[in-house]
Amino acid sequence: MPAAKGGTDTGSIPPEMIAGALGACIGVYLVDYCQRVELPTEGLSLTAGYETSEKPSRISKMQVQVKLPPGIPERRLRALQKVAESCLVHNTLLQPPEIEVSIAQPGSG
Repeated sequence: MPAAKGGTDTGSIPPEMIAGALGACIGVYLVDYCQRVELPTEGLSLTAGYETSEKPSRISKMQVQVKLPPGIPERRLRALQKVAESCLVHNTLLQPPEIEVSIAQPGSG
């Protein structure tokens, strides 16, 4: 939990984990694509972030910035964009899954 809420701020908060999952998923897809078409991957990096809104409290915007390594031909940029936008987490966020939350009392199994 953040220090402002009484925590020690030693780990990621859930919204950071969601942004991190999106960035990691895009990264995995990009590295896989680059390896398959023999493009360089050394130096590839991603930065993920998010913005929040209220009423209801939620993540309202997510950003992932991809820094490509040297040696990527311009003709591959469109394909890389499509690959990045096809990752499982990206598609899940665009088409949210049904979510079920159940609460059980202690000892109820």
